[in-house]
Amino acid sequence: MMLCVRSRVYPTAADSRQRFAARADDGFYRAAQYGLAAQLSWPAGGRDRIMALPAPQLVAELIPAAMQGLLTAGVVSAEAEGLLEVISQRAAAAQTGAVWQRATLANLERGRDRHHALAEMFGRYLQHSDTAQPVHTWPIGD
Repeated sequence: MMLCVRSRVYPTAADSRQRFAARADDGFYRAAQYGLAAQLSWPAGGRDRIMALPAPQLVAELIPAAMQGLLTAGVVSAEAEGLLEVISQRAAAAQTGAVWQRATLANLERGRDRHHALAEMFGRYLQHSDTAQPVHTWPIGD
């Protein structure tokens, strides 16, 4: 619904919510499809101004707000800092679980058939996950 006053069209609150929901849906889809390589839309300060940012840059910009939100929600500061540090480092290193799996599998397939390479990658995944170290610290195997 639009409000028209003297030949000017003003969006209503419902219009703004619909545009936000559409941008959010698009952002979630792009993040799922492209991971940290995604370009994500984010408000640029002015009314209805939007900019596209690489996912790692957006993560870095949102960490302080996330920290404040966690503290406001009652999360202990040290716990919040530790978790957000993992998120920051993962974005900076550009290594998610999916990136690690694909890169490790590609390396392993150089000397094995796909079936054996998948089995080896999965075994390494289980070994690394038992260490409780974040995935961005796992070495890409060959």
